[in-house]
Amino acid sequence: MRTLRAWPCVLVAFSIGVPALAFAGDNVCGGPLGAAFCGVIRAITPKSPEEKMESAVDEADLGALKRLKASHPADFHAERLFNHAAYDSIGEEFPSIPLQRWRDILDFLGDSIGNLDTPAISMEIGQLADTGRPRARLALEVLFSHGASARATTINYGLACRDNAQDRCDVLALLLEHGLDPNLHAPEEAPLLRSALQRNRHGDVEMLVAHGAAAGKPPQVP
Repeated sequence: MRTLRAWPCVLVAFSIGVPALAFAGDNVCGGPLGAAFCGVIRAITPKSPEEKMESAVDEADLGALKRLKASHPADFHAERLFNHAAYDSIGEEFPSIPLQRWRDILDFLGDSIGNLDTPAISMEIGQLADTGRPRARLALEVLFSHGASARATTINYGLACRDNAQDRCDVLALLLEHGLDPNLHAPEEAPLLRSALQRNRHGDVEMLVAHGAAAGKPPQVP
């Protein structure tokens, strides 16, 4: 009987907690008690197919993602999931997952998207490059292997190459190989050649000049 009497309290907490969590978001979940409350609410709230797919991507569980795509094709949005996977890669949120499993997930999503040579993907290439992190570079390699191009991409040299200890920036080399125009830069950014010269990165200077970097004032992206 006590268990039965407790159920109305659980239902009330559920009916109040879920809308409150949806409305307040991270404000409710701050601190130990808030985190515990949110954890309970999330545990008893059924996940939507989209949330299950995101969880499969987070865990790099390709088998689960394929099953969810087959059972919920209308809820499978490959480009959104690729963005989710790529930005998880940027944050290095799941360091224990082997890089090959990440690549398998990204390859599957890249195949599902089809056309990756789009303005939105060009912008994402720049955002990924500016992180300079290994898993972001993996996402870039997958994008290029599926037909993406860096022709319309701009990068911040200082960010993209900040963690590269060599005289030659690997991310810059990868982007130049796939069409990056060394003379394009955002209005608020310094030209790539000037940035490399200021940092005495002679390998990058040679690479940029070999790909047509101008010694004069390069064009800016409108």
